[in-house]
Amino acid sequence: MTGTRVRAIGASAAALRQLRAIAPARVDIVDEPLAEPDWVLVPDGTQRIEAIRSTGLPPFRVLEVPAISGEIDQPSAEALATALMKMGQIGVFRAGESPLGVRLAAMVVRRLIA
Repeated sequence: MTGTRVRAIGASAAALRQLRAIAPARVDIVDEPLAEPDWVLVPDGTQRIEAIRSTGLPPFRVLEVPAISGEIDQPSAEALATALMKMGQIGVFRAGESPLGVRLAAMVVRRLIA
């Protein structure tokens, strides 16, 4: 099973460190543009609109969090920890392949070829 990837766009270096420290297991905080995210955090509305366009994610998976533009204070860190936990529970946007589905497809293909 794959971990949930949360991309932080426009986050400060301090905020990235804090996000990685509070993220639960199986939630990866990334800031690389090559990463295919399951969720996106941005500091403002303009970047949110651009992130929705560029990632193809549904709008509810792109969250505007002004606190990530600087150092994250304690109340915001607690709220973000809760949000990251919920993101991990909801999971990935693009589901991986099902082992049962792969086996079933392989049997169908073998029968069609034979």
